[in-house]
Amino acid sequence: MIPKYIPIIVVILLLFVAAAGGYFFWWPKYQEFSLKKQEFEIKDESIKQREEYLANLENLSKKLLNYQEQISKIETALPDQVSVAAIFKFLQKISPENGLLIKDTNIGELYNLKKTEAGVQQMPFKMSFVGSYNSFKNFLSSVYQNSRLIDVESISFSSPKEEGGNLFTFELTLQTYAY
Repeated sequence: MIPKYIPIIVVILLLFVAAAGGYFFWWPKYQEFSLKKQEFEIKDESIKQREEYLANLENLSKKLLNYQEQISKIETALPDQVSVAAIFKFLQKISPENGLLIKDTNIGELYNLKKTEAGVQQMPFKMSFVGSYNSFKNFLSSVYQNSRLIDVESISFSSPKEEGGNLFTFELTLQTYAY
């Protein structure tokens, strides 16, 4: 006959073994599972934020399509590449249209580009023109109405060499920009 306390001891031992097994085998797995769950939730949140960011970029891109004309004006005013030839081609085109002749150009400073804090390159250069005051005024108006960003830094002029002549010599220090 089996004593009465043996089944109780066996049950207690089985409960103890189950508790010890749970503590040593299942608890670390549960901790690992909890950690993986937290990592998954963080990754899931990160993915949701990126999806929102991309959706926002897509909406902005669609809105920018409505402003293509204005954006193209900005791109021509502030090109991304330095083109000395394009600048001089423009000036050679508008100076005769306004009654001025190009007398001299000094592009020595043009190759010493200065960069601003915003990454915009400043390109200074000097030019001399010969013509009447009205022609010069029209020329400046054409320069400022141009979509290309050109600043007139300084103007100096000399009087006509002949008495009663109306041909002045204008020296301009100009500056244009590129991104």
